Amino acid sequence: NTPVVLAFTSAPGTQKLRVNSAVVASASATFSPSAYNQMLIGWGYLSYYPRGGFRGHIYGVITGKGAPTDAELGVLEKYLGTTAGINLP
Repeated sequence: NTPVVLAFTSAPGTQKLRVNSAVVASASATFSPSAYNQMLIGWGYLSYYPRGGFRGHIYGVITGKGAPTDAELGVLEKYLGTTAGINLP
């Protein structure tokens, strides 16, 4: 029951998960180019079958095209943190 800011970034060959501006997981997968028509946040499909979410609440989302720099991502994370009442470093 504590608000956190989650950030997911993905560029060819590098993916990162950040929690409150700290990198907590990373990978180096390469995905084939493809078109998509929906983005499921907190919910998903596995082998075309729906799966339950993470049992949390999502109050704000920022999406974009391309990969932000660490500084740009930090600004976005701080902004989302302020909307949740937390101050990020």
